[in-house]
Amino acid sequence: WLPSAAIPQALAACMDGRGRSALRLAVDNAHWACLRPLLEAACDPRALCGEDLRSPLTAALERGFSPQAVLLDDLPGALTGEAAQAAEELAVSVEEIRGVGGVASAEMARRWETLADTIARVFQPPPPGAVGATLVDLGDGSAGSTSPPAAVHRRARPPPPPVPPPLGVTSPSSSSSAGASNWSGDMYVLALEHCPTGKARRKLLCADGACAALWRVSLSNNLPSLARKLAVWIGFFL
Repeated sequence: WLPSAAIPQALAACMDGRGRSALRLAVDNAHWACLRPLLEAACDPRALCGEDLRSPLTAALERGFSPQAVLLDDLPGALTGEAAQAAEELAVSVEEIRGVGGVASAEMARRWETLADTIARVFQPPPPGAVGATLVDLGDGSAGSTSPPAAVHRRARPPPPPVPPPLGVTSPSSSSSAGASNWSGDMYVLALEHCPTGKARRKLLCADGACAALWRVSLSNNLPSLARKLAVWIGFFL
């Protein structure tokens, strides 16, 4: 796993026929034991990939798993504090709205609108010209449990098998947070896809710099499908 071997670049270029990365395939097929070596080889858990524009993290959240299923607590990039709480709430909300066929009750709609405010604040995009740069510390820096990945609530599927013990990796400093990986807009995309109300979508799209940042992500990562979705969201909800 030497940096000179260009392992991260090789893995980033390795996609299946649907544009999914090795890390995304490990999540989709529940190969949880493969996550640690791929993460240690610098695979990006926040990079949008696949026809559905899900990152490995948001693919796991959409299946009802907690963020710790992908962002292992003892590796850089783990979500902490309010960021972790918002990610777990998003996972629960997505499962809930899918369970009712996308038709939200008044109470559910209010919860989504509150969640949209939180996501817009906690996972805020970087300023113009800084897409790809790391974000500021948004977590509380507390160390989490090193237990195996678990479902975010009782109705989610059972936990996957235990992940192998750390391979000599040191714990991150207290500055690791929601911004420990490059901003890809993955949390925005997942929330925008499942928001049951126009008001909640507008809260996300009207966040300072959000549309411009998502547009730049689509260009810099050659994601025309993201550009098309963004155009539709703007046309219908702004």
